[in-house]
Amino acid sequence: MTSFCNRRLVPGWQRCYRWLSIQLLALAAAAELVQAYDPAWMYLLPETARQYVVPTLVALAMIGRLIKQGDPHAGDHPIKN
Repeated sequence: MTSFCNRRLVPGWQRCYRWLSIQLLALAAAAELVQAYDPAWMYLLPETARQYVVPTLVALAMIGRLIKQGDPHAGDHPIKN
């Protein structure tokens, strides 16, 4: 069994900000941080939905991780004519 330190990163990890899963997880983290420092924003949502904001974003991120989003290197090089 290989250790965690011997694992390799996924191809194109430098551009992970483009991935739907990373964007949704960043949004979930931001929602938690904003909630910690300014809980008043949650009152913009219906009371029954407040507890589901972060879990829903995380679940969507898991689904987003499964969606093929193209070549990890797409768009890195300008088009040559």
